[in-house]
Amino acid sequence: MNKKIYAQLFLISSLVCTLYSSLEQEKAITIQRGSPYLITLTLANHFVSPFKKEHAPFAASPTERLLGALLLDSIRSFPGGLYATYYGFSSYLNSNGQITFPRKTTKDKIVLIITKQLYPIITQGQTVNYFIRLQDTPIAYYECTRHFDNVVKQYYWETRQIEAPRSSIIPVDAIVLHAKPNELYIPEGFSKTIGGQNLILPIIYPTKELNHSYSSLAFLKIKKFFAPIVPNTEIKRSGDRYSLLIQP
Repeated sequence: MNKKIYAQLFLISSLVCTLYSSLEQEKAITIQRGSPYLITLTLANHFVSPFKKEHAPFAASPTERLLGALLLDSIRSFPGGLYATYYGFSSYLNSNGQITFPRKTTKDKIVLIITKQLYPIITQGQTVNYFIRLQDTPIAYYECTRHFDNVVKQYYWETRQIEAPRSSIIPVDAIVLHAKPNELYIPEGFSKTIGGQNLILPIIYPTKELNHSYSSLAFLKIKKFFAPIVPNTEIKRSGDRYSLLIQP
C-alpha cells in the first residue's frame, strides 16, 4: 500500500517538475524573442590624427605607432549628430559614445561603410528598393571578421579596408556611418573582443574633421526611409554582464 502511495507521489511530483520546467522554458523563449542580440559600435573619447605606419612621426608613442594615429584632445561630451543605418534601421551616437542595432545576421562578419551621401531608389510610392552611391562620392569600405584563437582561447576581430565594389548598390546588411571617410578612423589589424551572440565591433576614432552638425543635416534627407531604434529603459543582467534591451 505504501509503495503504491509513494509511486503516485513520485508521478505527481514528476509531472509538476515537468510543467514548471516547460513554463520556465517558454518564459525564457519569450524573453529571448523580446530582446534581440545586439551590434554595438563605440566611438573613442579622443580625436586622432592618422598616419601611415611606415611613416610614423618620431614623437609617436608605442601605443600610437600600433594604432597608426596620434592621440589628440579628449572629447568631453559626445554630441548626437553622428548617424548610422543598418538593415532598414537608423540609430545615432548616444551620450555614452555608442551606436546600437539589433543583430540581423548569423555571420561573424560585418561590413562598415563610411560615406555621407546615399540616394534611395524608389519603386512605388515611398517603398525603397535599395540605396545607391554616386561613383564620385567619397566612400570607404571596411570588413570586420570575428575569429577565435584556439591556442590562447580568445576571440578577436580582424579589420581590413577593402576596395569599393563596382556596383553602386549599398548592401542592406552593411552598417553605414553617415560621415566623410576622413572624419572617422578605423584601425586595421587585430583587436580583442568577446564571444557570444552580441557583436561588439572594434573602436572607431573621430578626427578633427568630424562635423556633427553637417553630418546630421545630410542624413535628414533620407531619415524618413529608416525605422528608428527606440532604446528600452530596462537593463537585464546575465551572469557578470549587463545588456540594454532595445525595441526595433
